[in-house]
Amino acid sequence: MENGKAKGIRLKDGTEILAKSLVVSDLSALQTVQLIGEDHLDSKIVRRVKNIRYNRHNVIWAVLAMHELPQYKAASFNPDCGPQPRLYMGPRNADYMANQYLSEILVNGISSKLFMFLGTDTIWDKSRAPEGKHMIGIEEFAAPQGSSRLAGGRN
Repeated sequence: MENGKAKGIRLKDGTEILAKSLVVSDLSALQTVQLIGEDHLDSKIVRRVKNIRYNRHNVIWAVLAMHELPQYKAASFNPDCGPQPRLYMGPRNADYMANQYLSEILVNGISSKLFMFLGTDTIWDKSRAPEGKHMIGIEEFAAPQGSSRLAGGRN
C-alpha cells in the first residue's frame, strides 16, 4: 500500500511484485479486506463486507488438475456448451434450477436434484495452471450450518 492505494503484492518470503496497472484479488470480499487491512479501507466498505451473509455452503468442493479442457458430448448438438468458464450440470429441468433448487437447499438442507457446478477458471486466468493445462473447480451446495434441518437448525 502506498498513499492509500494497492501498488502490488508481497509474497510470503518478502518478495514484492509491483502491479503494472491494477491489483486484483481472487479471494472473497471478506478475505480481501482482511488481507488489505481495515485501516487501509473506507469504513463504509468494511462494514458492508462484514454484513455479507452467505446463503450456501458446500457439500462438495474439489479442484481437479486437467491436461486439457473437457469435451462435452452436448457440444455436438448445442453450440452453447463448450469451453465456458461456468457450467451447471444436472437434470434436464431448467425450471427446477431457476425456481426450486435454492429453496430446497434452504428448507431441507440439500436439494432433491443435484446440480454440479463446474468452474474452469483457467479459461480466463491462465496463471492458475502451467501452460496448456487447466484446473476445474467442482461444487455442490447445501444450506449454511444451523439454517436447515440437515444442519441441525429449527424445523
